[in-house]
Amino acid sequence: MAKTKRKVAPEPEVLELKYDLYSLPTAQHKAGLAGLLMMIESMKARKLSPLPKISDLTAAGVKITFTRESMQTVFDDLYAAAYAEVEVKAKWAGQRPKRAIERKTVLANGKQKTEKRFIYNVVQPAGRFLAAWYPAGDDLWLKLWRDMVWSTLRGRPTTRGVYKERADGKPSSVALAT
Repeated sequence: MAKTKRKVAPEPEVLELKYDLYSLPTAQHKAGLAGLLMMIESMKARKLSPLPKISDLTAAGVKITFTRESMQTVFDDLYAAAYAEVEVKAKWAGQRPKRAIERKTVLANGKQKTEKRFIYNVVQPAGRFLAAWYPAGDDLWLKLWRDMVWSTLRGRPTTRGVYKERADGKPSSVALAT
């Protein structure tokens, strides 16, 4: 019996998503869609490209058309990250600090106390799409968002690899998986 080759359908060049707010199952899904639209607008304002095409935008729905390249742009921006220094009181197990410093603090009784602090490099989500909506120097909202990402969505260090990829200047591997 001769083997026959199965034809594999070519992958689509574009992905078209149509959203109807009344069909989305939860408030989180609706908020996610609103966040995606805000992110794309932020990317447009920052002159990133290529971007997904937004069309048929109404009060109750939208159509978003992605190409592979625009999908990569969205995920690269979403997971953008950089290395930042953090200062901690105790050494981290299994890691060497970048450096150690002495920090003077004033106690309640007015006396000074010198404490040793350790400096480590950590990956930190950039949140450029969020930072674009707030005035320069207003980092409190960005910090709130970063803390939420690290404590809920990416609570375990093993789930943060995509941010390290981006901090190292690599494209987001998550976009390839979609």
